[in-house]
This record gives sequence, C-alpha cells and structure tokens, in this order.
Amino acid sequence: MQLIRIQVAIKIYLVTLLLLCNTFLMANEISDFHRFAWSENSGWLNFKSTHANATVFADHLEGYVWAENVGWIRLGTHSNGGAHTYSNDGTDTYGVNNDGFGNLSGYAWGENIGWVNFNPSHSQVTIDPMTGDFDGYAWAENIGWVHFQNTSRSYKVTQTTDVTETVPLALDLTEDAKLAEIQSTTAIVGTNNQINLSQDSATGLLSANVNNTRFKLRPVESEQLLDQFTPGITLNEDGLFDIISDHGTLVTLLAEPQQVVQLFSVLSAMGFESQQQNYGLIKIESTLNEDGSNIWYAVRPAFNSDPTGTQSVQALTSSLTNKPPNTVLYEHNFVLNGSVYRQILYPTPADWERLKGYLKSFGQVTMDSEGQITVNINNTIFKAIPDYLVSPSDNRLGQVELMAIGDKNGDQIADYKIIYPNGDTQILYLLE
Repeated sequence: MQLIRIQVAIKIYLVTLLLLCNTFLMANEISDFHRFAWSENSGWLNFKSTHANATVFADHLEGYVWAENVGWIRLGTHSNGGAHTYSNDGTDTYGVNNDGFGNLSGYAWGENIGWVNFNPSHSQVTIDPMTGDFDGYAWAENIGWVHFQNTSRSYKVTQTTDVTETVPLALDLTEDAKLAEIQSTTAIVGTNNQINLSQDSATGLLSANVNNTRFKLRPVESEQLLDQFTPGITLNEDGLFDIISDHGTLVTLLAEPQQVVQLFSVLSAMGFESQQQNYGLIKIESTLNEDGSNIWYAVRPAFNSDPTGTQSVQALTSSLTNKPPNTVLYEHNFVLNGSVYRQILYPTPADWERLKGYLKSFGQVTMDSEGQITVNINNTIFKAIPDYLVSPSDNRLGQVELMAIGDKNGDQIADYKIIYPNGDTQILYLLE
C-alpha cells in the first residue's frame, strides 16, 4: 500500500511539473500593461518598447530592453527562437537562460552599462509559471540593482501567460452536469422564451437563440456557493453575466464575438491587428497610421446579436450614438444561415482592473455590459464611458491617474483623461 501511494505521489508530481513546464513551451511576449523594471541609478527599463521587445522561451530569453538613460540592453545573442542555451563564455555566446521553471540565469549586455547578471550572489530573477510575473533583482556593476516587481510603488514585468492579460479558457460545463444544472435553473426554465444552452465541445463556448436573438458566451469562472444565495441571472461589477443555479452553482459568462475569425479578417483587411484579452476586451491595433503615431482601440462585444433586416455585406460599420453625444458606435455585421446579424462593439477601458481599483478608492464601482461605468460616492452617482481610442506611451507613471481635460464631446460636462500605469491614455466621458 505504501509503494502504491509513493507511485501515485510521483505521478502527481510529474504531472504537476509537466503542467508548469507547458507554461513555457511556446514563445511568450511581454505584457502591454506590465513591462517595466526599475533601477535606482538608471530609471525605468522597458521590456516592450516601441521598436523592440523581450521574448521568453522555454530555455532562454531573446530581444532587447530599452532604458531611456542608458540605451539598449540585449538579452542574448541568439535571435531565431527554438531551443537554445547560452554558454556565456564569449562575446557571441552571452544571454539569459531559463531553466523551464522560470529561474533565470546568465548575462545580458548593454553597450553603455556592461554586463547584467540575472543570477547574482544575493538574488535571482524568476518568472512565476502560473502568473507570468517576473520577480527578484538583477545586478549590473555600473548601475547597481535592477528590480522586477514592487507593490508600494507599483510596477512589474509580466509575460503574456498572465491570465489577466489574455482571454481565459472556457470551462467545460459538461463535467459534473453543470450545464444541465444551469439549464434547469428556475430563472431560465421560468422564462417564456425557454432558453436552451449548448456548449461546443471544441471551443467550450455556449450558444443560445432566443426569439432570433443570438447569444455566444464564454464560461470563465465557476464556484459552489455555500451561504445563502438567490438563483437567477445578473450582471456583476465587471459587466459580465453571473448565473446562479437552484443548487448554488455560480457560473460567470463572458461575451464572445459571434464570428471572431470573420471579424478579425475584416479588421485585417482594414489594416488592423486584433487579439482578445481580459474582461471581453478586444485590442485592435492600427498598422496604417499615416503620421506614424501608435494608436489602438479598446472594444468589447455585446452579449447579443440581432438580425439587421437588411442584405448588407459582412463588414464593420459605424453610426452616431448619444452615449456619449456625437460619438461613433461600431457594429460588426455578419452572415449566419443566410441572415445578416449585427453585434455592437462597445468601448471599454484599456485596463479595467487597474482603473476599477483606482475608482474604488472613492466609492462603489461597477461597469455594465455596454462599458458604462458607475461610481457611487456617498450616494452621489457618477456615470461615465470611455472612448474607443487608446494612445500608447512609454512614460511610466506607476499608478492610474485621472486628469480633467474640459468638455470633449459638447454635452456641457467636463471630461477626463485616464492615464494608465504604463502611460497609455484614454478619454473618459462623464455622462452625469
């Protein structure tokens, strides 16, 4: 019996190691939102700058880091991806190695500062395999310690395995009959529409069709409520659907683009690159800016898609809306089973988690499914909605800031500029 337990323990340990290693099997870029390390003697070190960036592989790092005060720092002489280990025994073999579990070692090189040791005597730079967060200190003889994570002066470097930066995997609700449990919830069965949910076995996405209105949802969180609960369907503070079954199973659902491949193809044809990220955010980056400026758009899809009643082609269209006044609202028109449907793409904060944390210092904060933000400060309600446009910047601030910028949409109410920790800016239109 003891031998069996030992064998089982070894198997569990090996499976755990395999899962941890899988985090690093592919190349991972650095997060747009968490890309700065700090040196007391040389300032900010940007691991994802405008013209170059660092890349994390299973066994090594590649690319460049930009420091405003000391210039470029190269993470290794290798630049072709794949499996590689730096021997660090010559000017053409230096670089930062990764042991597969996020423990870094070896040397980076800066023309103006010399060698940067990622595993010095009194510290080591590490990457958390579950979150992608860098931590620890590197040492450079000419600039001292380089710190990769801090809380009181908030900053860190994170690779894009961070679950807060990428769209989470869909939960399999067929396990433990959770889908059937949700389907039989009183709040769903009691409707006249008789909503029927089905889960795609390949993608894990839920689909429903109610009176010709289509829903596509990504189940992202599930927990069993043990205290008192009320079965039903509600929006949580992040603008996501929560379904609580009669037996207390809570499932959180994220809005999903109805035809994501088609949407991204349309955007690509227009000169945009797109990717899905956290809280339903779709990041749409411009690649054809005539003035050379770097901009992107932050949108989130509506939960529902309705038939347009027209025969318009598959495209991204726009129309004026009064929320906020004189602002363009974007819609994706797509063809499904011979009918044309419309899914609205609402503006959303570029970094909702950080903005929400900042606003919560003033009062209760919620965001609805259309991106409208409500802040309750001592029973005084403020409502606002962000602009689509986000302007990137390398001017690191360390925390979210709001700056009054006057009335930008002609509604006689002063608006604000959101300045995110990485320097990116976005207008926040105050509605009331």
